[in-house]
Amino acid sequence: MEGVENERFRVKLRTDGALAITNIEENKIKVYKGIDKQIVALLLKYSKSSHVEKLILEKMGENAENVLGKLEHIIDELKDMNIINEEKNNTSYKINKQNLDIYSENLTKSLDEIYIEITKRCNLRCYHCYIDNDILKREMSIEKIQDIIDQAAEMGVLMIKVTGGEPLIHKDFFKIAKYIRDKNMLLRVYTNGTSLNEDVINNMYNCGVKEIQISVDGFYDETHDSIRRKKGNLNNIKQALPILEKNNIKTILSFTATDFNVSEIKYFSEYLKEFKHIKLNASLFMNYHNKQECNHDMLNVSNDTINELKRCAYTMQDVWSKKMDYGFTYSNDNIGYCGAGNFSMYISSIGEVYMCPVLQENSFRLGNVNGERLKDIWENSEALNEFRKYKLRDIDKCNSCQKVNECRGGCRVRAYLSNDSIYSHDPISCSMFLED
Repeated sequence: MEGVENERFRVKLRTDGALAITNIEENKIKVYKGIDKQIVALLLKYSKSSHVEKLILEKMGENAENVLGKLEHIIDELKDMNIINEEKNNTSYKINKQNLDIYSENLTKSLDEIYIEITKRCNLRCYHCYIDNDILKREMSIEKIQDIIDQAAEMGVLMIKVTGGEPLIHKDFFKIAKYIRDKNMLLRVYTNGTSLNEDVINNMYNCGVKEIQISVDGFYDETHDSIRRKKGNLNNIKQALPILEKNNIKTILSFTATDFNVSEIKYFSEYLKEFKHIKLNASLFMNYHNKQECNHDMLNVSNDTINELKRCAYTMQDVWSKKMDYGFTYSNDNIGYCGAGNFSMYISSIGEVYMCPVLQENSFRLGNVNGERLKDIWENSEALNEFRKYKLRDIDKCNSCQKVNECRGGCRVRAYLSNDSIYSHDPISCSMFLED
């Protein structure tokens, strides 16, 4: 990448009034609200910061000094995203409006990200997989996937998350990835890492993949490979990490914690410090579909495991992923931090639409893209509109909890499996956020 002339940006006015700005080439996003949003809007309108500074001095009176401080901070953030260029005299800055895509259509609800499962096929047989094997051979055509991407771009979607199965074994994976990036949307790819090598990673970079998430289940080969049931899988992932780092591809190692492997999370603390672009995220295993194969000793989760994961999350912040931060830019009235049903949705490989990749029972089905427009599903689904009626204060135990703004009620799937209701508290989140 050579200079800002190759950068592409999207500016979106969300339904909640916030302004979201993305740098497509670097997979970066910033959200601005209140006075910060007004400052950014002025910068976008007048291009040069000197004009904005003059307006602030004229209009803000005694508050001008404070607002000018915010202006300086915002300019630094936008410089980091390459949206602002420094002028030759080093005293003024100019917005780089080349390839700036401004999206401000009024929506009933702001759809910001979509999970698209391009295949259910996979080259692993992980003990904890939740994929339904009955429909492995059915998947949408490349033409249908591209149509969904077109509709998403028209709706101002900021990010597409390509998942599976194992998406890298789809014959049109690179074509799909490039199509998404050509539509000015951020892209994250979810993979098990089996296909990662230098050629594949270079091809990913060349077609616009700048962020991936790799599943890991241990720090040591024996632990990880025994859960994944594929010898050499973790070794292949570790060999790929320096290549991903060299290509500046942001990488999230997603660790599924159980009694069997939780003690190994801490070893990533030192290991990942040598990487700038590789971070760790961890969550607890749950048998989401009550699959018999998941009733395995190595998949048990005890209170000790919950406490160890909690300790790691607090002590390993320097290598911990911030991938969930975007959800917290929305109102804390919304249930959940992942955005399911509020700004995020999932489309299965056969076109079924759900709020969440895991919550796929018929009662949570929102529609099907093979016979319905994406916008119609998002705005008119009865299940979605019912879900959106509920706020955090409506959840039992959350309405009086001091930690509710930190966990946002937790995971809706865990709440449903524990209490048979998506409008109930998530007991795992309670354990993670409340004091012992």
